[in-house]
Amino acid sequence: MCSFETLADDDYLDVDWAPSLLLAAADATPIGAADREQLRRAFEGDAEVNLAYREVPDSIWEHPVCAVDEEAVRLVAETLRRLVGSGFPSMEVATAAVASYAATFRPSDPHSYLRRHLEAVAAFYTEAARREACVMVWWD
Repeated sequence: MCSFETLADDDYLDVDWAPSLLLAAADATPIGAADREQLRRAFEGDAEVNLAYREVPDSIWEHPVCAVDEEAVRLVAETLRRLVGSGFPSMEVATAAVASYAATFRPSDPHSYLRRHLEAVAAFYTEAARREACVMVWWD
């Protein structure tokens, strides 16, 4: 069982609805396949951690708990810092990504919302890389 109660506040990060929107923005931007893959990895991980949860009624099926190993964390951190430095996503792409999103969630300032969350995720992965830590990811 996962619990935030045993972790320090900087050991986890809640990125709200930003992953889907940032991935949609990446699909609408010519950032390159390698950068797009690292962004996907940041939010979706690589390998499921515990397949046994699938046998629990009413568990999370769409977004399983996955891990990003220490080496991949370093690559993700480098990519995220590069994306932040490049100005990704542009205001137009952020607005289009939010407009195309099928959910009812619509931030009032899509560009600021996505930039703020991308910067937070980049900082989180950078710190995890500094610690030589793996990262666990899941959506609820």
